[in-house]
Amino acid sequence: MEARDDAYRLNYKAQTLKEGERMQSSWIASVAIGGKAITGGNLVLTNQRLLFEPMRTPKDILLGPIARLFGLKSAGDILNKTLDDTKLLEPWSISLPEIAAIDALLGRPPQLRVILINGESKIFIISASRWSPIWSTVNEQARDEVVTRLRTALNYHYWDSN
Repeated sequence: MEARDDAYRLNYKAQTLKEGERMQSSWIASVAIGGKAITGGNLVLTNQRLLFEPMRTPKDILLGPIARLFGLKSAGDILNKTLDDTKLLEPWSISLPEIAAIDALLGRPPQLRVILINGESKIFIISASRWSPIWSTVNEQARDEVVTRLRTALNYHYWDSN
């Protein structure tokens, strides 16, 4: 898999790879809370980590003016502060040894859960393409392929490090 170019970096909050780190796979994903997509981006597997690189969102440009337009300036400020405090729109990464399991969650939209060894988990919605409808079964197939690939990578990493 080739390195991310400038066009990618304009659209996504791409993370800098560590020394010796190589990208292996990338999938279309969204961070999910309560089965709802919070922000879209890409789930990226490297030989060392699992990354989520969110799309760049113009929250500072859009939230304030839209909230003021509807007379909700304080609501826009509260939403901005919540997004900043929770870091929901920020990149996320975890080293492979810190992942305990990968689960496919039943139902729609097709989700996968990354369970960490410390007991925390992160849930992602997987899409076959940026344009596939949320109810499409191709998204479930894409999710299942991602789960299989991530589990394979974790097994390989476990046996390679022991």
